[in-house]
Amino acid sequence: MDTARIQGRLWTPNQLRPALWLDAADTSTITISTGVSQWSDKSGNARHFTQSNTLNQPTYTLNGINGLGSISYDGLNDALLRTPESWAYAYPITSFIVFRATSFTNQTYNGLFGFYTMTSGANAGWGDFIRNNGKSAVYATSTTGVQPNYDNIGVATYNTNQTYIFTGIHQNNSLVGLQNGKTDGSFSSTYTLRTNLSTLSMSIGADPTFNRYTPWLIGEAIIINNAVLSTTDRLKMEGYLAWKWGIDNNIPASSPFINRPPMIGD
Repeated sequence: MDTARIQGRLWTPNQLRPALWLDAADTSTITISTGVSQWSDKSGNARHFTQSNTLNQPTYTLNGINGLGSISYDGLNDALLRTPESWAYAYPITSFIVFRATSFTNQTYNGLFGFYTMTSGANAGWGDFIRNNGKSAVYATSTTGVQPNYDNIGVATYNTNQTYIFTGIHQNNSLVGLQNGKTDGSFSSTYTLRTNLSTLSMSIGADPTFNRYTPWLIGEAIIINNAVLSTTDRLKMEGYLAWKWGIDNNIPASSPFINRPPMIGD
């Protein structure tokens, strides 16, 4: 793997032209004031997430998940934010996030992605969550104001002090969540997701719109938009994240990347 890295052969998310790529292992993307004031986007789109209030800035941990740099949230008020923009609601959307929780707080929902632009169903919004019982939930908002979701019915459980990749697939008529590349839960019906924006901030690693904060480490967060991601490309992304963040033994045995990380040309 080290030889492949030196030769520039390792696959990276840039191969999929992500809408957003936040990588805490890359120290050049982290701006520190009192805490982390900006987590810079590596996608080339300059969609940085920021926090100007020093009291609400998470901290940066150099020796975080798998010994790599990670963003540490205190579970009280830490949040990194961005004003809502249309790219974040250009469905279909596939979201990926690497995390390790110290605890799942008394909040019913712990927000990995909190992308609700309004508390009601009148505007665009979606979110990926881990409930306080360790079960996942994926929500979105339809044009009728109803929130299609799967909630607390997945087959997987998320435990504290363990590293996971959560993948959320958000599209018209279908929502899916995966744990480390293994299907966790899903929901299918007939609906169209809203794209009309309101003003509440998007957030990574917290859900301040609903006062939800969790003590955990976030390593990497990626969004692919505007297209259904093929299974092949999803497996590449999950393989890349698994090998980087030290959980390659936890992806499905059937993955083509169970024995090595994805390479350019796979």
